[in-house]
Amino acid sequence: MTGTTVWSPALGRAGFWASGLPALPADRVYQLWFDDAGTMRPAGLLPADGVLVLAGPVDAASGVGVTEEPAGGSPHPTGSPLLLLPLA
Repeated sequence: MTGTTVWSPALGRAGFWASGLPALPADRVYQLWFDDAGTMRPAGLLPADGVLVLAGPVDAASGVGVTEEPAGGSPHPTGSPLLLLPLA
C-alpha cells in the first residue's frame, strides 16, 4: 500500500492519493486525519478510487494519517495509523 500527499500552502488545502489499499468489508472505511503534533483531526473518508481532497484547512498539521474505521467514520482514530505521511 502506498500513499501520496500534496498540499498548497497558498490555498491551505491538501490532497491524498492511495494505491494498493486492501478492499474492506462493507462495515469498514479508510479515514484520513490531519496530524496536529500527535493529535489527529478528521480529514475525510477515502472513496473507493483512493483519491480525496482533504476536508478542512491544513493549518499547522505536520502530516496525514490513514486508519481503518467503522462505516461512517469516527470522531477519533480507533487504532494506529496504517500510513502516516509528512506534509512538507
